Amino acid sequence: MIQDAMINTVETLLALEIRSQRIGFAVFDGPTRLLDWGIGTCLHPTCGLHDVVAKRVRRLLFRYRPFAVVMRRDNHYSSQTTARLLISVGAIRREARRCGVKFRLLRTKARKRFFVRLGYNTKHQVAQLIANLFEELSWTVPPKRKPWNSESYHTVIFDAAATGLAAFAEGANREAVRELITTTEALSPGPKMT
Repeated sequence: MIQDAMINTVETLLALEIRSQRIGFAVFDGPTRLLDWGIGTCLHPTCGLHDVVAKRVRRLLFRYRPFAVVMRRDNHYSSQTTARLLISVGAIRREARRCGVKFRLLRTKARKRFFVRLGYNTKHQVAQLIANLFEELSWTVPPKRKPWNSESYHTVIFDAAATGLAAFAEGANREAVRELITTTEALSPGPKMT
């Protein structure tokens, strides 16, 4: 992870994943290099949530100067209310606009469709793929879970990274993402791209 450096490249993308009590992020320098990742908490009541989310995102925007911020439009995996999600999205959109950064919402279905086409049908398979693509995340791979178990704390990082990869794949870097995944699949076991 990069701690104090400020990155400024055309390919830097900030991918976010919002949950009811935390925000996961992944910062990419193009589709093949992960610069930073982490989790920020937002345990505040709805009335103070906008300021908390804005403060967390503002730090990331100033440090990495991404060309865009991307997050999922609808999060079926979160227990947060629609009001909390709308407040969070509004805060992130506003901070991105203030910093002159593009803001994009990616549909959950589009992200899922991207990975299913590659043969990765479950969140666990996608997390394994991401850990294989970016070795620095391999120690935090969430364990495979039963439906009645709670989600791992680190899952938000993998969801943010998945959103980032799907955003690159929908954009001009489609071939770079496919090549990265194909190369990784050749080196590791798991579902194969069709």
